[in-house]
Order: sequence, then C-alpha cells, then structure tokens
Amino acid sequence: MKRLLLVAALALAAWDTNAQQNLSAAMRDYELEKYNSALAKFQQAAEADTANLWAWYYAGVTALQLEQLNKAEEFFQRGMRANPNHPLNFAGLGQLQNRKQQLDAASATFAAVSQKSLGNRKFKDGEVYAVLAQALTDGDRKDTANAFAMESKALELAPKSPAALYAIGLMRKQIDDNGNAVKYFERAFTFDPKMAKAMWECGALFIDARNIELGKEYINKAIAADENFAPAYRELADVNFAQKDQASATSNFGRYLSMTEPTPKSMLKYASFQLLLGKNKEAMEEVYKTMAVDSTNIYVYRILGRSAYETAKYDTALYAYNKFFAGVNPAKIRYDDYLYLGKINLAKGLDADAQAAFNKAISVDSTKASELNKTLLDFFRANKNYAKEAEVLTNIIAKSTKKNPNDLFALGRAYYNQKDYVKADTVFAQLIELKPDYIPGHLYRARCNYSNQATAKSLFENMIAKIGSIEGGNDKYKRELKEAYTYLGSLAYNAKDKNAAKDYFGKVLAIDPNDATAKEAVANLAKMK
Repeated sequence: MKRLLLVAALALAAWDTNAQQNLSAAMRDYELEKYNSALAKFQQAAEADTANLWAWYYAGVTALQLEQLNKAEEFFQRGMRANPNHPLNFAGLGQLQNRKQQLDAASATFAAVSQKSLGNRKFKDGEVYAVLAQALTDGDRKDTANAFAMESKALELAPKSPAALYAIGLMRKQIDDNGNAVKYFERAFTFDPKMAKAMWECGALFIDARNIELGKEYINKAIAADENFAPAYRELADVNFAQKDQASATSNFGRYLSMTEPTPKSMLKYASFQLLLGKNKEAMEEVYKTMAVDSTNIYVYRILGRSAYETAKYDTALYAYNKFFAGVNPAKIRYDDYLYLGKINLAKGLDADAQAAFNKAISVDSTKASELNKTLLDFFRANKNYAKEAEVLTNIIAKSTKKNPNDLFALGRAYYNQKDYVKADTVFAQLIELKPDYIPGHLYRARCNYSNQATAKSLFENMIAKIGSIEGGNDKYKRELKEAYTYLGSLAYNAKDKNAAKDYFGKVLAIDPNDATAKEAVANLAKMK
C-alpha cells in the first residue's frame, strides 16, 4: 500500500488548545501507522469544527491510506464545501481521482488547485504550497510543472519550515529525483532535529540505492531522535532480511508490530519472517491471526500452506495451496509455490500430482532443476524410498553430459539399499573406473559381493592396497580398513588359517582395541589347535 503525505503542525496555532492536542495526537497516530485510530481522531476533529479545512484534508488522506475511497471522497468534498476558494481539499480530491485511475478528472481538479493557489495573488501560505506540490505529483497523473511552481512559492514563503521542506522532499521522491529529495529531507531535520520521519525517508532512499550502511545510519538517527518511531524498525527489519540476518529481522519487525496498529499485510509479513526462521508453528499461529482479521488476502494461503507443510499438517497444507492457486493471479505464482505443492503431494503419496507440480516448477524456472532434484532426493532418502531415489538419479545421470562421481555413488548406494547388489556393483565399478582413488566406492563394491567370498576377498585386498598407496591413507580410512580386516579375518578364521586370521584381527585391534568380534576371535585362536 502506498504511503501518503501527512505534514505535522500546519496551521494549528489558530485553533484552541484542545483542538491542537487532538490534531497532534491524530498526526502522531498517522506517523506511527496507526491509521484507524488516526482516522477516528481526524474525523472527530473535523465534525467538531466543520470549517476546519486541515481536519477534513487529513481525514481524507488517512481514509485513502486505508483504501476507504468513498470515505475519502466524502471528507474532501466536505472540505471543499467548507471553503470552495481554498485549494487544499481540491488537491486531496485530485489524489483520490489519481488513485481511482480517473486521470482526466484528476487533471481538471489539479488545474483548479493551480488556479486557486498560484492564480491567487493573495494566497501566501508556504506550507500549503508545499503540500499542494506533493499532492500534484502523487499518482500516475503528475502535474510536475505546477508542482515545481508551488515548490518555488513554498521555499520563498517558508524557507525554514521543517513541514514544508519535508513535503517538498516527498514531492521530489515521487518524481524519482532522489538526490534532491534527500537534500530537502536533510534540511527539514536540520531545522527540526527531532523529525525522525525525515531521517527515515533519507535512510529508505539510500537503502533503495543499495547504499545499505549509510541508509542504516539514517535509520538509527531516526530511532535516536524518536525511539518510538515505529516505521524505522520496519525498515531495519527489511534490511536485516536482505542481509540474511533473519533473527534481527524478526525481532525488529516484532517491535514494529508492537508499536503500531497491525494490519493484515504487516501481520502476514511477520508470519513470513517466522517461517524463514524455521519457527513454523509460530508462523501458522500468525497466519490464523491474520485470517481472523482478513481472510480475503489470497497470500495468507501461501504462508499457511508452507507452515502447515513444515509442521507435517499435510491435509491443511494441500487445502491452503489449492485455495492459493485457485485465487491468485497466475502471473504471481512463483517457482517455489509449485515446489511446495509438489512436496505436499509427495508427502501425501500423490506421486503423479507431485510430478505435475514439479514439472510446472521447472517450466517457471528451468535453472532450478538441480535444486528440485535435490529436494526430491532428500525426500526419498528421508522416507527410505530407494527405488524412487534411483529413478531420479538415473534421470540426472542420463541428462548429464559428464558423469559425476557423487551421482554415481548415490545411485550405487540407492541400489545397495534396495538389496539389488548386481546393479549396485555395476555402478560402483563405473565409479571406481572414473575415480580410482575413491575409497567409499571400493568399500561398497566389496560389500555388494559379500556372498561371493572370492570376489569380496579380492576387492577388499585391492582396497587395502589402494589405501596404502594414498599418503596418510591408513590414518584417514581407519573405518574402511577395520571392515576389510574383519571380513578377511573371518574368512581366514572359517578356513582355519590361524596365522592369517590372527594377523587380520590383530590389525583390527590396532585400530579399535575394544572391538568385541576381534577380541573374541583372538581368544578363540589362542585355543585353536
């Protein structure tokens, strides 16, 4: 949602003390993004004094922020009727027409604003000119020529007004003149060192320009000036998130929520942070809180689907993602949406639906094929579905222009875990040919041939020799050597080759003095005649 202008402390001096306090409180609520509270206070002030043009204008602008367009129009119209010759609420109506894409009407309204201000030689309120300049550039139809003329009048009449300088900074920001926007924001807080919102605006502009550290300096200045200025914490949370400091992002966004008036949008964003931190249960709780306030936001179902999947609530996850896909603009569907849908279907045993989802994921982003394959492999391994793991690996290897030793080892192990030792042996043989010094390949090939003692014996002896030829191999591969010596020692023991058995089991004990099998064999060998 686009944030609109609210300039503090304009024309308050002419009001009574209570009116000043009420409007100041409303302005403060707006700055802290407590929009519903601000709207109630502005409306109350306007209806208490129907001639107060600023109260009507502020009520209208706040209603715009809440997307309450009919209310906004009512407030601006009442302000226009209160004084048909003052440009302020005409400017508000132009902003509303811009929001509603009534661009020709907005142009006509802005022309009236110009006539009632620039065309009136008696009109000399610099702060109002600044507000009008901002209003004329707020939206798709920008009246920049008149906005610049009003900026000039504002600077002529109120060159040291923090409120006017802040409004001009917003106008410059809206026309993407960010260098001058920063200049005016800085001048604003030079004259008002407590104007946290101007410091925050500078920080946000530098962050958008990828000057993150300087941006953070301005955000921290804003917090130092006003530790209760909630939007600064939201900005810090966004920076923390971009810098992958998810714990700080969640902490700062939580602080922002505690200080302001949570909206469905901000609550859902907090749920997203929780999900990224792996706090899946907490993310689900935040989603349900959001849905209690507004269940029409289709994106709640994206976060619900993901958090439900991560907490193994697969029926809820599938329901949520079906709702999401049914209601979202197809252009807004991301690769990871299809990825999650595929994972959910896998978890529910719906393999065909999962494959369809994964195919769509690849159609959205073909560069993620390796990431998708890893997801599949992790899932099948975790669920000990070695046949499916082998299918995926076979497909990966078939599509590869160059054989990858890691893929071959994984495929061989998948066959081994299925007890398909013939296929596993074939794959491990290919692996050893490709990478002769890869000791795990030698070990698994020997294991595949346990039942063929002559072959296994030869393979273990070859592995021992290979380890011996590798510098530091005897220290690096103690586990593999222990298994080989145990197997060879057992063969010798069963063949009553006492000397060979004693030699092999002695080597096992040299590696692991507490090995029970070797200790028992050596004890028995001592008794053997």
